[in-house]
Amino acid sequence: MSFSDRLRQARKRQGLTQEELGKKSGLSTYTIQRYEYGKLNPKKDTVAKLAAALNLGYNYTKRGGAILLHFR
Repeated sequence: MSFSDRLRQARKRQGLTQEELGKKSGLSTYTIQRYEYGKLNPKKDTVAKLAAALNLGYNYTKRGGAILLHFR
């Protein structure tokens, strides 16, 4: 499962809209949309903000150009 799929799934499990997740994480709704549509790859500090906003732990690994992210 891709980062975008995992993010969308985690957000929906929390019952949040993209706008609400943006506000909780300090990111714009547009940025959340770009992550969920796979148009933008997050940096490690951004993943930490998203995980905190979703009350989730995470593992972040970057191999080549791919980001392997698993929310816990």
